[in-house]
Amino acid sequence: MEIQQSYNSVERIKRDFAGLSAWRTEYLASQLADIEGLKSTSLPLPEESRFTTSLAISNNLPLIAVGSGSYDTNLFFVEAKHERNRETELKIKAFFASRFPIYSLSYQDDFLITGTERGASILYQVSSSQLLQNNQGEGEGNNGGGKGVVKCIETYKNKAAKSVETAAPGNHIASRRVGCVAFCPGTISTDDGGDGSGGAWRVLDRANAKTTTFLSCLSGTVNVWDINRNSKAIRIEKMAGQPIFTAEWSPHNPYSQILSGSTDGGISILDLRKKGRGIFWKMQNDGQGLAINDISWSPFVPYWIASGGDGGVVNIWDIRFTGGNKMGAGVDVAAVIGKNQINGTVTKVCWSKSHLDLINTGSSDRHYRLHNIRIDETMGYTSRVVADRTAADDIGSIVGLVSGSLKDQEVVFSLSDCGDLYTHVMTDRILSNIAIHKKDSEKETKVEADIYTRRLEEGALKALDFVNELLNGNDSKESDQEILKQVLSHSAQIKHLCEIFEEKPELENNLLGRNLSTDSKDTAEEDGAPIAAKSAETEFLRDMRHLSYGLPPGYFSLLGKTGGGQFEKARERLNVTKLRITLQELVAEAKQGEAASVKTWGKLVQQEERVCRGIRLQPRLFDPELLKDLIKIVLARDCIKGLVMGKAFCEIYMEMEKTHGAVVRSQDLAGLVHVLLAPTIFDPDQQQPTQGSTPGSSVSLENLQMTQIREIIRAYLLRNPILVLEMVNLEIKVQEAVLKGGDQVKVADKIITHMKTHASRIRSLVPSRKRPPVKDTSGNADMVDSLDPYYPATVTISAAATRLYLNALIQMRSYDVYLSNVKFWALHHSPLYGLPLTKTLLKQTQEVVAPRFKRQLDVVLSTIEKEPLGLEPRIYRDILMKIATTLVDACVDLYSTLPLSSSSLLDYFSKISNSFYSVLDALVSHSAENKLRASREVSPLINALNDLLSSSNSRSASSPFAIDNNIKSSYIVISDCIKQLSSYS
Repeated sequence: MEIQQSYNSVERIKRDFAGLSAWRTEYLASQLADIEGLKSTSLPLPEESRFTTSLAISNNLPLIAVGSGSYDTNLFFVEAKHERNRETELKIKAFFASRFPIYSLSYQDDFLITGTERGASILYQVSSSQLLQNNQGEGEGNNGGGKGVVKCIETYKNKAAKSVETAAPGNHIASRRVGCVAFCPGTISTDDGGDGSGGAWRVLDRANAKTTTFLSCLSGTVNVWDINRNSKAIRIEKMAGQPIFTAEWSPHNPYSQILSGSTDGGISILDLRKKGRGIFWKMQNDGQGLAINDISWSPFVPYWIASGGDGGVVNIWDIRFTGGNKMGAGVDVAAVIGKNQINGTVTKVCWSKSHLDLINTGSSDRHYRLHNIRIDETMGYTSRVVADRTAADDIGSIVGLVSGSLKDQEVVFSLSDCGDLYTHVMTDRILSNIAIHKKDSEKETKVEADIYTRRLEEGALKALDFVNELLNGNDSKESDQEILKQVLSHSAQIKHLCEIFEEKPELENNLLGRNLSTDSKDTAEEDGAPIAAKSAETEFLRDMRHLSYGLPPGYFSLLGKTGGGQFEKARERLNVTKLRITLQELVAEAKQGEAASVKTWGKLVQQEERVCRGIRLQPRLFDPELLKDLIKIVLARDCIKGLVMGKAFCEIYMEMEKTHGAVVRSQDLAGLVHVLLAPTIFDPDQQQPTQGSTPGSSVSLENLQMTQIREIIRAYLLRNPILVLEMVNLEIKVQEAVLKGGDQVKVADKIITHMKTHASRIRSLVPSRKRPPVKDTSGNADMVDSLDPYYPATVTISAAATRLYLNALIQMRSYDVYLSNVKFWALHHSPLYGLPLTKTLLKQTQEVVAPRFKRQLDVVLSTIEKEPLGLEPRIYRDILMKIATTLVDACVDLYSTLPLSSSSLLDYFSKISNSFYSVLDALVSHSAENKLRASREVSPLINALNDLLSSSNSRSASSPFAIDNNIKSSYIVISDCIKQLSSYS
């Protein structure tokens, strides 16, 4: 007996210590929590209906549905009115008596689905507008609060995988209660005509879709229904051997996954896209068989789930990791929340919908708690209660916990099983105390606090003040270079503010069949790339550290809104400023070597669209010198891409000059244009720096030449920027034709066509061009006057395009056109005379073009001397036109060493034309039909020669130079030829 008494005494002491420990745990948790910072409002439901079981909120209206296990009044609708940082007002709008006690609810759009104790799910249609207008707060039987407010429209009889009438010893006593129902947030199913094993699933636009799909759980089985058909579930899947207490759809696209927790401690995930048995992830909670009371899928991270159960903690799982066997044993918990903080079982768990690092819990000790997860510098984590509230007035457990958004602030609703409905609002005070800070700067710390508390507009105004101060300068007379220097000196702060305002991109939900094994010693595959096997905790901590700072992934899309005008403005301005800093760093990086240049090129190409937008938003940041450096890097790797990017930059500058002329001037693009069209016709053949020259030394001859070239280009831009833009556009087309390759004749023909088209466009621009607004004493304005649209070789300053065009003329044997164009490099009074290209072109003229042209004429002359009638009329027409063009336009007498001269060409023209007359005479004398043919043969040549003389006279009339005597003689000879040809017409 004494031994027994001693034993009882020891046990009593143990119980006392255990109770004291539990009291201390609860007391400390409540003391550490900020009770005053949490604003809670309660609404006790009527006494006769306080066996409450479930809670659901409308997805788009401030309406809450509460279900009860009572047989009388068992369905309540409550309106929640809320203003930021104030207590929420709760008001019962209507209550009803459903046919059966309600054990689960889901409320979406105008539909409410309930789970009953009879194995059935009942669908109601709710007139939300009438509910909100109802001020009586009372119902009338099944119709409630007015006719047609809530209408029962369908019943769905669920099936279990096996009988639920009996339970094996040691197992949970089964029932026919539908413990969980849930509408699918964004998918729709179509029946495949099978046996409920699977249908075809397609993704809907969540913003516009009205779901017709829901799930309901009976025993360990999930039934998936289409509300339009109650005869058969479209999918029936056994997910657990014991009853399922909780189930939830994935809130992430494609919304085809179902998460469930059961009384035996198992957690499973079913993917409806997977045919047959669709469970692809399974876990047995801590191996102790403790029931899972609730589960919650992170609204921001598709591979994080939280489970709460009889163990008194919340476990977070990373479902990219699986256990070593098919039952899921051995799965690593990513994090444990609430240890030594919750004095009871966790009955409800709910992730915050505004913060990735906050989790709400409800427990059997009547408390609602807000938990915060924080990652420390050593990559460990702590979980602490930051808000604690007793959420039940009597003895009872929390049976409902959902998070919603009212007036742009998160509101958490909790429900106890004794009918206490509470709202809990995280005030700015709580959130400011737990805000994440990376910097000690007072300004940045305040912005961090504003963003974490989701006072986005206030944080945006602070950031805008900082950026505007940098961009506008302290003195209105500060130059752009001084402002830019100031921006670059604050690059670290700009980058940090961008990180604060950054909304992380939505994470893809591609988990089906792609898990990372925790027990693998080898490497796994992630998105096709090998990675080392890692622990779930390590990955969770790494992701939490990165994703919890600033705005979580898909924050605004989850709320269905944007950050507001000031927030978007601040984020845009910060990102543009950061982009300028990044570009400066990339330019510096590209100068570090070949490998760095290749890497930088790829990054710059990806930034093209952002740079264009940045120029429009902040032109002072994106100065022409920077744009020139960017294009040089891209051109070195991809000629066409560099030209296209450069053209886009020029177009934006020229467009903005019309409205921002004080800040943006097209003439400042001279350096960029020089890079785009380099080598220009003004560039020397050798542009390499001389040995021994050092950067920053006194101005050399080379620098002087570069300065002169830029001044010439500036004169073009001053005269008409569109002229230069057309030159860049021509450069793109010519380079594309060359790089595409193919038959040389076809390539040459394309180049000639592009040059002619370009010349015609220039022709429409030249008459409207204006002199520079300032007096130009350098002679550069005269250089612009060298543009002559009748001669395509003169309408671009690109030496490459000019050379390619002239070479194409040689390829096509258009020697006359070549000689006509190249004369401007030989005319002493031409602005093009003496340019670096002159020597090359004159040499080509003397050594290639003129000899080939003479050879062509000699062959024709030799043929007609042997057989005058041996050539077709079209050949006569072609060769006579070439000679006439050369006589009128080419000025061959300028070249002292050419094998051709005006007199020799006139001799060729006379002999060939006389032979042509003989052919025509033969035709005329042969028959009347051939006489008509002769008329047809001469008409094209007559027209062409007339046009040649007419255009030549027109150009000569506007030229300040006298007409050469040889040209006058040519006019006479050609005119006589026209008269002679006209006699056959």
